[in-house]
Amino acid sequence: MRLFIRSNILHRPIHPITPAEGEMLHDLIVKHGLKKGLEFGTGEGVSSVWFGRAMQKTGGMLTTIEADRRLCKQAEELFKKEGLAKVIEVWRGNAFDFPALDKGPFDFIFLDAEKEDYAPLFRMSLPRLAPGGLFSAHNTANLKSHLKEFLSLIQSNPGLSTQFYGSKAGVSLTFKNT
Repeated sequence: MRLFIRSNILHRPIHPITPAEGEMLHDLIVKHGLKKGLEFGTGEGVSSVWFGRAMQKTGGMLTTIEADRRLCKQAEELFKKEGLAKVIEVWRGNAFDFPALDKGPFDFIFLDAEKEDYAPLFRMSLPRLAPGGLFSAHNTANLKSHLKEFLSLIQSNPGLSTQFYGSKAGVSLTFKNT
């Protein structure tokens, strides 16, 4: 299946996470027993399926946020088809208006939204990330010139441990120290 999302910022196709990236994040969620997930940028739901499958194994739930109603509908149909509708909640709207952020702490947060929003969304959600929790972001290699502020934030904070998964797009893996 070849899916891609058109970015309003870069005016070129942006691909969802790859199977290798999805499997790696799935395995981290299961290994660390992460149960309360939040995703910024549902898109067509490809990454949500990986996270939802992992959350099924840990007894958790994923809330995913998407502003585009058409993409929300596509994602919800995919979740039903994959048997994940009870594990994944879709919230339609602007991530900065997300009321359930106060329902944290979350132990897993994934960011794949508009690139100029990475730093503000990180700042907004870091206080809601549980100690030992994982904050991950997509496109940290192929779009790093657009993510300088975000990358500086995750690498300079002494309360965080960050490493990068070396895929073409790049995935950051930032654990909040306990």
